[in-house]
Amino acid sequence: MKDGYYLSAYLEINEASNVLSIGIRHDNCVALWEKKNSNVKLIRYWELERLTGYKQNAFACYDKEHCQQILSSLLEKEGLTLDDVIEIWGVPELLADDSYLSKHKYPEYTYHCMSHLSSCIFMDTEIYRKENILGFNLDAGSDCIVNAYNKEGEIGEIEKYPFVAAFSKAGTKDLSLSPVFSPGIFWEHVSTYFNMREGSLMALAAASESKSYLEVDNILVNKALPLDKSNQAENQLLSLVREIESYTQEDAGVRFNYFDKRFSERENKISMVMKIIQNMSYRIMELNIENAIRDFGIVPKETYLAMSGGFALNCPCNTYLMDKYHFKGFLAPPCVSDSGISLGIGLNAFN
Repeated sequence: MKDGYYLSAYLEINEASNVLSIGIRHDNCVALWEKKNSNVKLIRYWELERLTGYKQNAFACYDKEHCQQILSSLLEKEGLTLDDVIEIWGVPELLADDSYLSKHKYPEYTYHCMSHLSSCIFMDTEIYRKENILGFNLDAGSDCIVNAYNKEGEIGEIEKYPFVAAFSKAGTKDLSLSPVFSPGIFWEHVSTYFNMREGSLMALAAASESKSYLEVDNILVNKALPLDKSNQAENQLLSLVREIESYTQEDAGVRFNYFDKRFSERENKISMVMKIIQNMSYRIMELNIENAIRDFGIVPKETYLAMSGGFALNCPCNTYLMDKYHFKGFLAPPCVSDSGISLGIGLNAFN
């Protein structure tokens, strides 16, 4: 790998998406790196929503030239041009060489999930070199922009594992990987159903005192993870939501405790749903971690827990897991959502 500047970009090029303002990739971001000998430095990181003013910026570039114009405008403020950049990673149309892609070493897993994973496992170089790390990519699913194309630029196979657990043993370079199930799928479904952001749902779950008498074990029928079909989760959730939406005042004390008078009936029902979703999330992550402890021979107190992906923003779950398993420490980049994908793309390529 030559010395010089590199760009890792989480952008999309698609004429139709540009015209219709519906990008597949959201939280667009770009990272500028400089390599000198064996040293790599992150020079600048851009989250495009900070520049455009559009939350979770999800606008595709119209064509290759448009994408290059955007990158050029960012580089200009650093006194650089695209001619100064050796390689651009993450956008297939800008690639001269795809050798950096994780598919060559880990073909069973999506590029999206491996980029998330890299952003948390490789973020602290000293810890990565000297400590054991158990890392998870936990979001609602992968974009298929890189995995949809083979090296000839043709549509290829995209059926890969979207969620992954990885064990990095101190002093070694290879990762031991295993597919997992992400609770982020549940949160994505209910966020869409209730038309509320996940953070608002989490807050409402804790704010209202209303509680359904449904047990998590009665809902999470398949306890052997990973759940292999996304629609399994969706069907289970729809059943749960419809059950709670059928509650009336006459059911108080029988099917649930009571409606908290500080909130509307709808808000109370959403809160009941989200309490169960949060408990389901705890159970799923317990199974993920216990499977990893068994499969990788992990001793939690000698291992850091690392997370990336939107579900890593679930602080109550992170705290619960740290308190239960007593990991040595917790690692997460400041941009755990897709806004950190460019960080992971770069760290993955350099590693």
